[in-house]
Amino acid sequence: MNILDADFTLYEIEQTLEERFRMEEKMLRTIGDLDLSYEDYKYLVLKLKGISKYMTRIEVFEQYKLSIITALVFSIRYEKKQPSTFMEIQEMLMKMQQHQLRFFIRISSNVFLELGLSTYGVEMNTIDDVLEVITIHANLSKEEGETIFHMLDQYFESGEDVLLEEELYEKMNEEIHKELPSSLHNTFNLSICYMLKELYVSCCSKRYTLSQIFARFNQLSRQLIEQCYEWTREMRANQSLLAQAR
Repeated sequence: MNILDADFTLYEIEQTLEERFRMEEKMLRTIGDLDLSYEDYKYLVLKLKGISKYMTRIEVFEQYKLSIITALVFSIRYEKKQPSTFMEIQEMLMKMQQHQLRFFIRISSNVFLELGLSTYGVEMNTIDDVLEVITIHANLSKEEGETIFHMLDQYFESGEDVLLEEELYEKMNEEIHKELPSSLHNTFNLSICYMLKELYVSCCSKRYTLSQIFARFNQLSRQLIEQCYEWTREMRANQSLLAQAR
């Protein structure tokens, strides 16, 4: 679905993105939950290229901060296997002066605060912190999510559910890297690792509706919750059919 009109100015894009989060704040938990198509993303990048040589100016970044951060998030989503907008802006940031970097960090942090979006326990004190939060907000891909759900299924089946969060986090990274070696595998941290474990248990249980699960895990991506909910139900249905066949 395209949410950006081809005639929009960059200012209108900034306003449209902000309105989406204000109107749908209970459903949009991450920037990656935004219904931004590939065509929307390419149009956004095209518009940002028009101000690229001014982007390090404090007043320009402040005016278009949400558009820039959104472009970074969706660059991770759509450009994982090629030179990306994320890499270009990252290189640009590394060339900034210290006072510019401090401003970029502060304004980026304010974007998440003002929109009520979680930073998942990351204190945004450095550029690396900012980029980590942006990467998390790109969400796990469908393939990464399925890898994690399959791993958690085996994890509980084998009785390993006493693993410490740190061990589980290492196991999640190991599984994603094994299945998807080109993956960024930093789209979650220890905080999200714990929530994923609890989400999987809740989705496997018959005690909760999807609406109740949304309410229980109000920091996790809406897309990820929906995927986990459907994945566990499909898996249980397949297991039931197999048991009947036997």
